[in-house]
Amino acid sequence: MISDNDLYTLAVFLGCLSMLLIIVYHFLEVNAIEEDTSSTTTKFEGQSRIGKGELKGEKGPVAAAGPGQGQERGKFHGGLRA
Repeated sequence: MISDNDLYTLAVFLGCLSMLLIIVYHFLEVNAIEEDTSSTTTKFEGQSRIGKGELKGEKGPVAAAGPGQGQERGKFHGGLRA
């Protein structure tokens, strides 16, 4: 049977190995040379309309409502009167 000391050593070794592999992975991912994907096109490429005002009759990008916008004063909202 494995002793506590052996289990501790194995856990520390595997933890260090996993951290080392994470660092190596990130190093390789950051320094990877990107391939030219212009020759491979997908069927949905260039068809994204979100944020361009083409969905549901929007005129432009949707801005966040400021304080007091979007709710009228005195309306019943969420069980409390505003």
